[in-house]
Amino acid sequence: MDHTLGWWGTVSKVFTVLGFLLIIGAGAAVVLLGRSAVAGELQTEEGRKAIDRWSAMYKVMLFTVWENISNAQYAPNISQVQLELGASRSQISMSVLENSIVKAFAGLLIGMLADHIGRRKTILFFLGLMHVSTAACGWAPDARWFLAARFIQGVAQGGTVIVAGVIRDLFPVAEERATAFALFTSILMVVPLAAPSIGGFLGELIGWRLVFIMLLPGMFFSWTQMYLYLPETLVVKPDIGSSYWSEVGRLLGNYQLMSLIISLAMASAPASMTASNIPIILEGDMGVTPLQMALILGATTVLFMIGFMMSDGLSKTFGVLNLLRIGVTCALLPVTSYLTSGLALPHSVVMLISCQFLNGLVMGPFLMAADVLYMQPLEEVYALAEAFKTLLMLGLSPLLISVPGTILVSRSDNPVRSCTLIIASCISMAMFTAWAGFLSHPPEYALKVQAEFEAKRAAKAAEKEREEAKPQGEPPAGQAPATEGLRPAGALLEKKG
Repeated sequence: MDHTLGWWGTVSKVFTVLGFLLIIGAGAAVVLLGRSAVAGELQTEEGRKAIDRWSAMYKVMLFTVWENISNAQYAPNISQVQLELGASRSQISMSVLENSIVKAFAGLLIGMLADHIGRRKTILFFLGLMHVSTAACGWAPDARWFLAARFIQGVAQGGTVIVAGVIRDLFPVAEERATAFALFTSILMVVPLAAPSIGGFLGELIGWRLVFIMLLPGMFFSWTQMYLYLPETLVVKPDIGSSYWSEVGRLLGNYQLMSLIISLAMASAPASMTASNIPIILEGDMGVTPLQMALILGATTVLFMIGFMMSDGLSKTFGVLNLLRIGVTCALLPVTSYLTSGLALPHSVVMLISCQFLNGLVMGPFLMAADVLYMQPLEEVYALAEAFKTLLMLGLSPLLISVPGTILVSRSDNPVRSCTLIIASCISMAMFTAWAGFLSHPPEYALKVQAEFEAKRAAKAAEKEREEAKPQGEPPAGQAPATEGLRPAGALLEKKG
């Protein structure tokens, strides 16, 4: 079978080469020009206070929307992509893992860059690169060029670490940032929620290639909106060259922060294992159709979004530190379900899908609390810290866990059992690491955050009790009685007479 596309295959090769040239050229420009490349665009403290924080967050969110949708629409069509490109099972699985690994390592450099020269130009460049890589994926002539295009797409998607830096710039208070994080995640999930279903449906109608190409107009519109209206949020200190690396040293040397980030990496391993194995298992071994797979992915996303919304309410009720304790406890539920699926019901489609649903629903509290507490003590290295977390979660975690796990699953006589036992082990290790390294003896800053939350909650409760204890009809403190300033009726009659 001829897997070339003629002229369009040549276009894909041109875009792929162009993507590599843009990456090399941008790197050379930063090395040669440094901070002068964005002179005059960095923010001041006064200017940042005037930014509409929620509006800026919604705009920067556009980057992560496209980063997520370009991957979410791809999963339901993965079997179709494999067939048309003539790819092996390992190659098509690697196209998922490769993207995550490249995104993680690229994000480390992008995070350092964004912390030094600003968020705005950095995110605009990588969103532009995402256009190039998406077009290269859609017109790829064979599996090798598709993998090359997915590599460039991974570099472009590494810019998503900037989003966390912007949120940390604008929302310094832990509970406030938890609310922003929950809202950001909830809104962000709306698009990936629809993407698998719509992507799977369109993939059957028009083919997976056109699904990639149809993303380009929306990406360009979003890039235009960000170019015109996204403000710079970074305030760079004059001595950042020395203070920045000192904080990097403190970050890497703090074992409690490292325990949080390692537990996050272990908890994220099931996501990459799921993305690269569960669709193939359900479609190839259990007879699930691409459209059904799209609906399953969509339902999982809905439950994940609900879990994050519940997490926001729990953080406002119990505080972020207690939210982490709740998250560690709730994680026992998916561990139990995955063990049951692998050991007792390895041939049950319903059980395997139920495991996915339960994991998506209950992991929100842990992921939210660990992320907020990880970023809380930092001052200057927001984007780098997010990139380091992403490196472990999307780079080393897939490389050390998901890639060997995928190879093991592909060679196993019982793929469901192998996959579910690996996932259950990852979640168990994540929870143990978070408890042993952080929760068993929380650091001073985490206790301070929780104490401040408890004090605010106690003050609000006391104020509510005072209001409820007032006699009925008595105005709140500081408000004049309703009759004050009214003259007696007799006095008015005398004056009239």
